[in-house]
This record gives sequence, structure tokens and C-alpha cells, in this order.
Amino acid sequence: MDRPKLPGAKASSRVKKITIRMPKYMKEDIPKTMIKEGYNFRQKSKWICVAIEAMISRKDWEGALMSQASIFKGEVDVYTIPLTLHEKLTHEVRRLSSEKPFLNPSMASIIRAAIQRRCMGIKF
Repeated sequence: MDRPKLPGAKASSRVKKITIRMPKYMKEDIPKTMIKEGYNFRQKSKWICVAIEAMISRKDWEGALMSQASIFKGEVDVYTIPLTLHEKLTHEVRRLSSEKPFLNPSMASIIRAAIQRRCMGIKF
């Protein structure tokens, strides 16, 4: 039996939910920065996606991962990202793992670096 579709709802196969561990200060900075930039709380995943896209589209963005070398404790947050962005992140993790393994790349570290840079006001 097919479930009725809500208008504007995304197909589950076109998005991915990602859980990210981050420092408490970073999680607290996200809403403050979002409000300053004109986003509302329901647009958190969109804000994150824009930050990620902006960072990885920049040449030599990999240096941003140096600040993500070790995250031991922290808060957990969940984001929904489009499947295309998830695939792009997976590609970047694989590329960096072979080209620059000393960065110890992961999808979480890339996302944390993008969030951190956006919260700091670093424009791409």
C-alpha cells in the first residue's frame, strides 16, 4: 500500500542523514550564526550544505582539515544532506585518503571544518 506523499517532501532515497560529533561551543554557535545570516532554525541542514559546498568548491580547501585533527568529546547533531552532496563528500574522503592520508580525512571532519569556518565568518 502506497503512503500519500506530502507536497514538497523529499524522496528518502535522495537525502542522507548524517550524525556528526562536534565540540559544544560549535554546536552552540550554529544557531547564532544562522540567525545573523537570515536563516531560521528549520533551515539548519540547508545552511550546513551551503557551508560544505562553499568550502569544497574552493581550491586547496584541504588545509581546513588540520583544525579537525582530534575531536574527543562533544555534542552530537544530525543533518540531512542531498545524496549528491553525500556522494561528493565520499569522493573527497577517498581522494584525500590516497593523496594526503596524514590529514586523516572523514566525512565528519570535512563537515565540522565547513561549520567551523562558516561560524567564524570565513567566506569562500
